[in-house]
Amino acid sequence: MPDYYEFDVRLQHVEPAIWRRFQLPTDASFLDLHHAIQVACGWENTHLFAFRTKRRRTIAGVPLERWGEPDPDAAEVRLSTFFSGSPKCFYEYDFGDSWLHEVKRIRVITATERFQRRLLDGARAFPLGRLGCLSL
Repeated sequence: MPDYYEFDVRLQHVEPAIWRRFQLPTDASFLDLHHAIQVACGWENTHLFAFRTKRRRTIAGVPLERWGEPDPDAAEVRLSTFFSGSPKCFYEYDFGDSWLHEVKRIRVITATERFQRRLLDGARAFPLGRLGCLSL
């Protein structure tokens, strides 16, 4: 039976809270987590993104070299390499508007069925950012 991480994702610096809760397979990548957040937030995946620790060390993102050292490729970094030891990180989307989210691993569950991602709950609509020019 497959194992899944249950995540709570909250937009920072907004009250009342804007949040979503969903599940992803433990062998998913940070790119899968990015896509799950995009779908849950109603965004269109048109901006750069990065996952970082509290101390701003980049865990995964878009590996572009034009702005210095490229980030570790989110498609190649597995969630389990980080979330098996640490319960949370931060997700920044759209470096211009800098939408910052806290991503918390709530628990690991075992399910009888397989799925790519499952949205469980949430509250309030996420803001719509300006239209981007980058298609990822």
